[in-house]
Amino acid sequence: MAARPALRWLRPLWPLLCCLPLPPGGATARCDPRCAPAPAPAPTRHQAAAFRVLPAGRPPSGPLALSLSVRLSVRLSAPSAPPIPPLEGRPPGAPIRPGGKESLKRHIRLNSLSLHDNTTAYYGTNQFSYLFPEEFKAIYLRSKTSKLPRYSESEEMSIKPMPLPVRFDWRDKHVVTQVRNQEACGGCWAFSIVGEIESAYAIRGKPLEELSVQQVIDCSYNNFGCSGGSTINALNWLNKTQVKLVRDAEYSFKAQTGICHYFSGSHYGISIRGYSAYDFSGQEDEMVKVLLSFGPLAVIVDAVSWQDYLGGIIQHHCSSGEANHAVLITGYDKSGSVPYWIVRNSWGSSWGVNGYAHVKMGANICGFLKKMQLYLSKKPLPSPTDRKKFDHDFVVSTSFHGIHNIVRTKSKVRRVIWLSVVLGSVIFVSWQIYRSIINYLNWPTTTSIEVQFVENIEFPAVTFCNLNRFQTPAVANLSIIFFIWNVVSKVLRLFEVDQNATFSKEIDNFLKGNQDFSIKEFIKSKGFYLNKSTLLECDFFGRPCSPEDFEHVFTEFGNCFTFNHDNNVTARRKVSVSGRGLSLLFDVNQAEFTDDPAFGFVDAGITFVIHSTKEPPQFDGLGLSTPVGMHGRVTIRQLKTIIQEYPWGECNPSMELQNYRTYSTYGCLQECKAWRIKEECGCLPFLLPGNGLECDLHKFHSCVSPVLDNIEFMGLCTMGTHNSSCPVPCEEIDYPASISYSTFPSQNALKYLSKKLNKTQEYISRHRGSAWPLLWSQHDHSHRDPRISTHQFLLDLHLVSDEDPRHGPAAPPCSESAGKQEGDPGMLMVI
Repeated sequence: MAARPALRWLRPLWPLLCCLPLPPGGATARCDPRCAPAPAPAPTRHQAAAFRVLPAGRPPSGPLALSLSVRLSVRLSAPSAPPIPPLEGRPPGAPIRPGGKESLKRHIRLNSLSLHDNTTAYYGTNQFSYLFPEEFKAIYLRSKTSKLPRYSESEEMSIKPMPLPVRFDWRDKHVVTQVRNQEACGGCWAFSIVGEIESAYAIRGKPLEELSVQQVIDCSYNNFGCSGGSTINALNWLNKTQVKLVRDAEYSFKAQTGICHYFSGSHYGISIRGYSAYDFSGQEDEMVKVLLSFGPLAVIVDAVSWQDYLGGIIQHHCSSGEANHAVLITGYDKSGSVPYWIVRNSWGSSWGVNGYAHVKMGANICGFLKKMQLYLSKKPLPSPTDRKKFDHDFVVSTSFHGIHNIVRTKSKVRRVIWLSVVLGSVIFVSWQIYRSIINYLNWPTTTSIEVQFVENIEFPAVTFCNLNRFQTPAVANLSIIFFIWNVVSKVLRLFEVDQNATFSKEIDNFLKGNQDFSIKEFIKSKGFYLNKSTLLECDFFGRPCSPEDFEHVFTEFGNCFTFNHDNNVTARRKVSVSGRGLSLLFDVNQAEFTDDPAFGFVDAGITFVIHSTKEPPQFDGLGLSTPVGMHGRVTIRQLKTIIQEYPWGECNPSMELQNYRTYSTYGCLQECKAWRIKEECGCLPFLLPGNGLECDLHKFHSCVSPVLDNIEFMGLCTMGTHNSSCPVPCEEIDYPASISYSTFPSQNALKYLSKKLNKTQEYISRHRGSAWPLLWSQHDHSHRDPRISTHQFLLDLHLVSDEDPRHGPAAPPCSESAGKQEGDPGMLMVI
């Protein structure tokens, strides 16, 4: 390094000394990269090729012997360029060349985008940083391109349809050799072709061998060895001569162009027969299919900006103007936010990502899309002349009526007639096939309706809740309980609670001072209760009932009570009387029960839901309400629907629930959420079905609520279609209802009700009430295919409240009597 400045005056004369013409063909020496012939202007396309690996053929003669003599004279004329030492091999204290200082500026410019994007490439000091860009290009980027045809549809049809995986790398199949180092030899074109042959041989089930790159550099005619070459010329040489590539250990790499050595025909080696080279511009998916079908792809790219590459995905600073470097694509990765090609280079494993580069897909980065050209086929393709002959022979010999007449006839009129007939027939047949396919894919069904009289119909379950959920004395000084319950009841999806910082801080403070607090026990003891003071009257088809006939359940409204639950009133569920049903009289006592209007609870009265006895009550958007001071009459029908399984319908007959006897979408969603909460939090909310450790308030606040948000955001518990988490049930029973209201009680009924209920007239007048009957209408049975059955009955409810009639909620009188029959018995009033 110290003697180099003293010889600086010889640099202008060096080209004259080492670039003298050599006989007999006037070739120039290759001791200096600048002595090489100027590369031809790069076309606007890249290269790729495919091989068939066959037993070895005989070594060629003639042209290669002449090449041998020429190369020998070149070798004797001047020595090859010495390899450039790596950066870390520079003597200690030696000054950095101007190229090294300039690289620092390049690094700052190239890394400007990586400051804001951690997926993009990053650049820095490596073994090439001390070179000027012109020197780097002259030494290492010596590949030459050829103009190739576009990849056509006929080639696409030769590849079987296949699903495209998100990520694929031939290295995972153990068919790619280790990264090699071309050093100061511009033989990247030979490294890419040899790497492709190695992988093609291994993909056929043969041992993975490292083949000789030096043999291709020394022996491939129409190329320039370490001074550059063309992958297409190398493929032509291998295909025409059937030269066998030997192992790298037998013909090792020297980093310079040498004399071609030949081996006997019986010597072990690998030869190819046939290859294909195409331009894949704008056909990225086809490129991926070819990669999956035939193996790694040899391509030529613009690698000028790769000089300082250290890692990451190359997305910027890489133009597509000049193809100058041959590499090997071994796979791709679309699993991240930025899809990229996995590219094997020939600059050693210390460069880039262990010798590989990651280049963004789909954006013509480095010319990957615009100039992608080469791939390796497993068999030779026919020439265009042979293809025309094959097409003509097929048309003449086919049994498709009319085709051969179009080709053989010489009369233009007859040809037009036959062409019209054939096209018309094809169009008509295609239309018929299309209609048949569409009709088949629509899965048509035939519906038949049958009306039957049904004597005994199952009476539904009715679940009642107070719209004011809590006892007033219990929550007078505990307003945080409203928010806590809304957080807990979020598992039933009635309320979306805004857990702002204020409420979160209040909950944390409450939990610190009440570590043993149980929201379940608090709601059960301090919520709405059902006894003779709140349930004043109960009548079921003329028979008295009591609070003991109701089953306690937890819902979004806290304590609720179900009549005709699956566990009680078993003997009275089957009824056959039209126009009668269940009649109730409640005292909601607003002074004793309250709620927080900030969460939307501004009403007074009873909310209820009518459901099957085998299913849990669902209030989420389906509950009905009856205000105080009104007599509500509810007419309901039983609608039974049998849904066909997929593909005629959307049900899945194999679906079963662990905690309910009958499958329902709502029950399935509850079990789905319960399973995911139990998996994530290690506990189970008491509002959800299942067995497990009960979640305390801290778990509800810190784990259950975030898990529910994640379930909703990620769509982990879906419903509706056959392939969702909870498809529709194959048999479903619904109870459509219509309600009519009237003022309760009338002036004439005050005295009677006072005596009946043992209440003063002033109390009844002051505590305005309403009636709420659930009564039967006529029952019928409709049978359909898909089967649907309907039955009708009525509900009657009476509400008494301490609401002042002058300030109570004003419910507008309305009447809906869908399913109610004219001439039904009168509504059963509680008297």
